[in-house]
Amino acid sequence: MYTATRWRRLVSVAAIALLIVALIPIAVMAAGGQFVDDDDSIFEADIEWLAAANVTKGCNPPVNDRFCPDSPVTRGQMAAFMHRLAENRVVDAATLDGVDSTGFAQSAELQYFSLLAETMQPVDSTIGFDNTQGSLHTTSASSLNGSATYIGQVDLPHGATIERVIGYGYDGSATDEYGFAVFRYSLFDSPVWTQMTDWRYSGIPWSGGNLVSEVQVYPAMAEVDNLTYSYGIFVLLPADLNLSMLRFVVETS
Repeated sequence: MYTATRWRRLVSVAAIALLIVALIPIAVMAAGGQFVDDDDSIFEADIEWLAAANVTKGCNPPVNDRFCPDSPVTRGQMAAFMHRLAENRVVDAATLDGVDSTGFAQSAELQYFSLLAETMQPVDSTIGFDNTQGSLHTTSASSLNGSATYIGQVDLPHGATIERVIGYGYDGSATDEYGFAVFRYSLFDSPVWTQMTDWRYSGIPWSGGNLVSEVQVYPAMAEVDNLTYSYGIFVLLPADLNLSMLRFVVETS
């Protein structure tokens, strides 16, 4: 026959046993994370990150204590992953490399306008030149120590902002450099071209080749006003520089 003291002892032992049984899964989880089958996986940290972010719930519902790391993923499971990833905002998609959505919108609105060598003409009509097949070469010059100045007009959208102008040239045996600057011409005031950028020189490659440079437009002149101005690029080209390819790209927003 059990006395009251003995009953109390039995109840205490039973309670302790139940507590130990209840704590076993928690101990397993604490040792290996949410899943019991990823402890030997090299991707354990990634798997547990997905679980902590509530992107994955496990592969054996309703228990969901297994991830099945070596099993293939179905299209349905992938849809669930992507849905939870977006819904829980696990990844901050508002920025990328420090650029927010406003910056991306601006980048998406950039436009590019090219000016090719075929459209370039010498300012001095007595200069001999060749601008065929994308090349530009001064065949005879009588001023500026053998250099000649060329101009090419470029059509830009009214109201746009000129971000930068990039010059691309190529001479396989370059021993000199070309320079360029952006100008605008007033349609109403005195017929003079006004400089909008500093002169930029391409530099000389070590053994000929690509001659690339860019300029920034003076901020006060960056907005395109086709009702008042026309726009052009001036090029200063030495006589010994034979650019087999010359192109300018105007970037606007």
